[in-house]
Amino acid sequence: MNRHTVFGRTIKTALAIRLAAVLAAGLLALTVLAPLALSGRTAAPSGSATSSASPRTSGSSGPVESTASVAPTLPADAGIPAFPNIAVDAAATAGAIQPGDVAVIEDANGGKLLFRFRDVSQVADAPSIQPSAPGDVFLEITVDLKALSASTFAADVLKVFGGEELGPDAAWPTPHLTVPDTFQPGQIVSGKLGFEVPPRGEVSILFPAVPGAGLRLELRAAPTGATPSPVPPNGWPVTLDGNGPMTVGPDGTVYYGDLVLNSSGHLVSAHHFALPGVSTGSPAAFGADGTIYVEGMTPDQSKTVIGAFGPDGTLRAGWPVSVDGFVNLVALPSGGIYAYPYSNIDSGVRLYGSDGTLRGSWPNAFGNSAVLGTDNSLYTLAVDPNGSRGHVAVMRADGGGASGTATDWQDIRVAPDGTVYAWTWDLAAGSDTKVVTTRIAAIGTDGNPKTGWPVSIKGSASTPAFGPDGTVYLTLGPSGVTSSVLALDPSGHTKAGWPVKLPAGYTALSDGGAWHWPDIAQAPTLGADGTLYVAAETVDGKALVAAFDANGHVEAGWPYRPPSSFTRFGGAVGGYTNETPPLFTPSGSGGLLYLVLKDRIIALSGDGKVAPGWPKELTGVTAWAATPDGGLVVEVGWYDAGYNPHTTITRWTAAGDIAH
Repeated sequence: MNRHTVFGRTIKTALAIRLAAVLAAGLLALTVLAPLALSGRTAAPSGSATSSASPRTSGSSGPVESTASVAPTLPADAGIPAFPNIAVDAAATAGAIQPGDVAVIEDANGGKLLFRFRDVSQVADAPSIQPSAPGDVFLEITVDLKALSASTFAADVLKVFGGEELGPDAAWPTPHLTVPDTFQPGQIVSGKLGFEVPPRGEVSILFPAVPGAGLRLELRAAPTGATPSPVPPNGWPVTLDGNGPMTVGPDGTVYYGDLVLNSSGHLVSAHHFALPGVSTGSPAAFGADGTIYVEGMTPDQSKTVIGAFGPDGTLRAGWPVSVDGFVNLVALPSGGIYAYPYSNIDSGVRLYGSDGTLRGSWPNAFGNSAVLGTDNSLYTLAVDPNGSRGHVAVMRADGGGASGTATDWQDIRVAPDGTVYAWTWDLAAGSDTKVVTTRIAAIGTDGNPKTGWPVSIKGSASTPAFGPDGTVYLTLGPSGVTSSVLALDPSGHTKAGWPVKLPAGYTALSDGGAWHWPDIAQAPTLGADGTLYVAAETVDGKALVAAFDANGHVEAGWPYRPPSSFTRFGGAVGGYTNETPPLFTPSGSGGLLYLVLKDRIIALSGDGKVAPGWPKELTGVTAWAATPDGGLVVEVGWYDAGYNPHTTITRWTAAGDIAH
C-alpha cells in the first residue's frame, strides 16, 4: 500500500489521502485509540508499499479511475443512525470531534455535506492482503455522508474511498464505499473505509481538497514501541534501509547501494566498490569473465569514474579510468567495455580493454541507445539533441567505424543471432500518438539497412521480439483495437500462417518502454522453446495471456486469464533488460512463464496452468529479475511509521520456494 496515498491509489483533485506528517495545518481531528492485538507480525512485509526510488513514480502507473458502480441513495431507516438537524448555512466544523460526532464540510462549489465516522474495528489479514510494514494493522470504519445541499464533484475525482484492497475486484472482507458524482439535498451514502495503519502513524483525509476544509482522522494501534529494526541480510527475505536501486547480476548476485547479497540472501560485503573521488559506485555492466564494471559521478557531475572489479570485489589492475560527462557501459564478451555518452557534448565513445587501456576512441560519436554485435562492434543510435530520430553508427573493436545514411530511426535492438534491427514510427499529421506506419530494418555493418529491408507496416507495431530461428515478431494494433501478431523471416517476408489475432476485444498492453505511447503495443515474449506469449487486456481491465507456436497456432491449454491486472513498469534489473515486461520466461525455469500482477506473481506451466508452489501474494512490487536457476528476485519498497523508506528483497526458486 502506497504510503503517499495510503489507500493505494493516486487521487487527482478533491479527494486526497496523505500521512499526517505532510498534512496542511488546520484540519479537524478525530482521534481513535483502540487496543489492538499485534502479535505474530513479521518484520519483513509480504505485501508492501511502493518505493519512490524507482523510475515508476512511486510504483504507480498513473491515475486510476474507478469503475465501481455508484452507491444508491439510502433511506434514513436503512440501519444508519439519524443525522442531527443542521441548517444548510451552517459553517464548516472547527476543532476536534469525537467518534459518532457529525462534521459539516464544504465542497469546492459551496455545497454542504455532513460527514460521520463510526464503528472502528480491526480487520484480520486476509490471505491476499498482508501488512505493508512491520507492525501495521488494518482498520475498518463505517462512514456516513448526508448532503445538506446539492454537491458536485469534479469529473476526474477518484470516488472510491479505500485502498486497492477495497477495489471492486479485491478480497477485502467487507464492501467499500463509493461516492457518486453528485449529491442531491438529503441524499445519504454509507459504507466502509479500510486503512492500513502503522503503530505510531495516523491517516488523514482531505475531503474535499479546498482551503480550510477537510477532516483529520488519527487511527492508532495500541502502543507497541518503536518500529522493528530491518531484518539483517542473513537469508531471504532481506529488509534493508533506503529505497534502492537494486541491481541483479547475471549470476544472481544482488547489489543494493553499498551492499552485496549472494544467492542465499547473505551479506557478501558492505562498501564493496570504492572508486576515488566518487561517493557511491553502482554496477553498470557485467563481463562474461565475471568482471563487474562499476561507475560513479564525481561530486561536480563533470566526470564518470569507471572501475573493473573481480567477483570478490578487488579492483583489477589498470583501473579505474575517468571520462568526461555521463556515460553508459556495454561489456564485451572477450573483456573490456565500450563507454558511450548520450550526446556529442561529452567525451565521445571509447573502448577500453580488460586491463583499462584505451583501445579505440570516436570523439564525436554518441548514442541514446546501443547494442553489441556478434563481431564485438558497438551499434549506437545517435539522435540529435533537438530531435527524436537519428542514424545508426558502428564502432568496430579494431578502432574503425561506419555511419548509416538514414537519419530517422528511433530505437535499435540486437537479435540472438547477432543481427541488429532499427525501427521508427511515422505519426499522423498533427498527432503526437497516432501511428500511421511502422518501419523496421535489419542493419548491416555499415549502419545501413540490409537488402530487402526496411519493411513498412501499416499502422502501429511494437518493438520486435526474436525467435531462436531469427524470426522477427511484432504485436500490431493501437489501444482499444483487437491486437494481432506478425512474424517476419530474416529476409523481411511475412511467414506463412501469420499474422494471427488475439481473442476479440483484447488489446496487447501498451509499450512500457522509452516512448510510453498508448498507440504502441508491447512486444511479445518468447519462451525458450519458441512459444510466443502476448499479454493483453480488455477496455474494462480483464487480463489475458495468449500463447502461439512457431506456426501461429494457439497452444493447447491457452489462453490464460489472470485473476487481476498486470503491473507494468521498467524493472531496475541491471544485467538483464532496461524494461522488464510483466511476463517473462527465464532460462532454467523449466519453461515457466512468470506474470507480475498488481497483487501477486504467478508462474504458469507450458500447459497454461498455475505451477505448483505459486502464486505469491504481494503488492507494491518495484522491480523484478530472473535468476540463473530459473527463479526470480523481487523488490518491494515500503515506508515505516516515521516515513522512512525501506526495501524488502526476496528470491524464489522456480518451484516457488524461498532460495537458500
